[in-house]
Amino acid sequence: VRMTLLDGTRLHLYASLVGLACYLNAPACDFVFDDAFAVVSNADVQPGAPLLPLWSHDFWGKALHLDDSHKSYRPLTVLSFRAHSWWSGEAPEPSALHGANAIIHAAVCAGVTQLIVRAWRGHASRRRRRALLGALWFAAHPLHVEAVTGVVGRAELLCALCCLGANACHAWAAGLTPRGCSAWRRGASARRLACAAATLGCIAGAVLCKETGIVIAPILIAQEVLVLLPARGAAGVVGSCARICALALFVAAYLAGRILLMSPPGEPLSWGAASLADSLLIRKAENPLLFLESRLAWWLSVGWIQAVYAALLLAPSSLCIEYSFDCIPMVESARDSRNLLTLLLLGAAGKWAASLVRSARHAKARHTMGASAWLLLPWLLVSHIPLRLGTLVAERTMYLPSVGMALLLPRHLAPPRGARGAATVAGATAYFASRCLRRTLDWRTDETAFETALEVCPRSAKLQQQMCTLRTNQGRLAEALAHCDASFEIDSSFCGRGPVCGGAAAGAFCDVHSSYGLLHVRRNDVGAAIWHLNASLGCVYTSYKAYTTLLTVYDHLHRAAPANATLYEDMASTQAAIGGRSDLNAAGLYREAARLHLRAGSPRRAIAALAAAPRGDRDGVAACFLGYWEGKAVLEEATSGRDAPRRRLRAYRQALEAFRSVGACDSHPATAEAAEAEAEQLEQALGSLLLPGSGSRSGSGGGTL
Repeated sequence: VRMTLLDGTRLHLYASLVGLACYLNAPACDFVFDDAFAVVSNADVQPGAPLLPLWSHDFWGKALHLDDSHKSYRPLTVLSFRAHSWWSGEAPEPSALHGANAIIHAAVCAGVTQLIVRAWRGHASRRRRRALLGALWFAAHPLHVEAVTGVVGRAELLCALCCLGANACHAWAAGLTPRGCSAWRRGASARRLACAAATLGCIAGAVLCKETGIVIAPILIAQEVLVLLPARGAAGVVGSCARICALALFVAAYLAGRILLMSPPGEPLSWGAASLADSLLIRKAENPLLFLESRLAWWLSVGWIQAVYAALLLAPSSLCIEYSFDCIPMVESARDSRNLLTLLLLGAAGKWAASLVRSARHAKARHTMGASAWLLLPWLLVSHIPLRLGTLVAERTMYLPSVGMALLLPRHLAPPRGARGAATVAGATAYFASRCLRRTLDWRTDETAFETALEVCPRSAKLQQQMCTLRTNQGRLAEALAHCDASFEIDSSFCGRGPVCGGAAAGAFCDVHSSYGLLHVRRNDVGAAIWHLNASLGCVYTSYKAYTTLLTVYDHLHRAAPANATLYEDMASTQAAIGGRSDLNAAGLYREAARLHLRAGSPRRAIAALAAAPRGDRDGVAACFLGYWEGKAVLEEATSGRDAPRRRLRAYRQALEAFRSVGACDSHPATAEAAEAEAEQLEQALGSLLLPGSGSRSGSGGGTL
């Protein structure tokens, strides 16, 4: 097709068809990685779920004010998933979701084409060649596979579409119309007011699809300041100021509404509650930047991340589904050779910016600066500089910045002419499209996605852990163990909390213990499974699954051996690892384990079980029965052994102190009476230096609990 023969309509259609053709095999993909959490496990997406709670939930279906919410408020994206349920009457199918994503991407390609046509001056055929070059680059860029093929990427696509719509409405409100629409230029102010309202509506849609959509407001403000005001002079000051004020007020209203919506009821309003600034969900595994001790290392690493993003945007040789720790090592020294690439990137960007500033008097330079806002402002939001992010690098976050790159690319590359130029563009497009089609195959299943990702990032602890879980479910246990060991070797910062490991480090990677536990369940290594699952109970990401698995294991073991004291100790350790109100349950289970140990004639094991029991319940209930049974166990140990008289006397006194610690014990008066009787008997024995009666020596009888 000769580019000089492409009119505007055919140009938009051509770009859309190329964008659609690059993802023809996307409907064959399954739910991959985070897709299951966003759709399958999200109650807001399921048919029949109420709509009202959706507006106060995050992208993953959790209430926004909760501590374990990711603060990702994207109700329109969730509603788009829900639309599939309304259409089919069933839970959304992956093929329909992937197909819809490809169609939305095609619409974005058409919008990018129109954006480029409007942005640059010149002859109509020259503008169309520029628009075709940038639009094809955007449509077929393999970096967009994660945004288009991944169901979670729907947020990026809808956000970009709404941003392009806001830009078009803003152009109409400002009187910048397509060629041939002179009647609109002369139109009534009511039309322009309607377009201004539509602009704000599109911006609202963008931020309700993804939070980064708010960046379109400063982009439009930059267009007003850099392009419209200098072009119109004093005649356009009033209109530009009105539009700038409206955009600024909208941004302020959005930020205030976000804080009000996400702050927990009854607590002071703060930006930390509306963002990830105070979140405990961010871990070293996802974003190691936040755990660097040196500020210099942080800045050097942030600079290197920008170089990584630039490489993905300009030369995407290796793509990966997950860039978690330690896929991209942090730059912790000024002598690191990677700093040279960072300096090269900063130098090139600085030289380009300086040339634009020097030429700011020329309209062409100002147009370039306005176009640069589409690249730089969205990039700034994912650069880690202004915001605390939950991930180090994510390919889908470059979808909106790549709109700016598509806008700038034809500005700095000479538009090709003739058949040779058309063949060059067609060849480059075919190469990029083949990369897209090949990359889409990597997203068929979790297995293909993780296997190809490990080829790029073998040092990713999270990818190794995901492969461990996947191989465990497939029954390939030897491979699963190798992946779990590799994950733990890369990031062993987490042990657990409670009595198992003694406390979890901030930002620690706890998922590997859950994977270890499930693996040992499949290997019938019950002891190791319980240990690892207990260790993962302190992790918000794995606690529910670990707890339900432990309950299943305990139920099976209890059916086989209902009087197994060790089993009760394991169950007690699980309750103690949960903490909070479960401490009383843990104390009761430790007490039962002690009783069974005493019945089996093992007072020392009974004493050890009671020593591990938590006693910090609010009402002191645990102290009542634990004190009583501690006295019984110590007394049994003293009377059944052959200790020296002096050591036995100390044991009697320890037992007496344990019985006296029970006190009044209003919640268990029978326990208090039994403890008082035991204490009186011991006092009489100690007073006469005699052993207590036989009624006090039996570990299995005499107990009132």
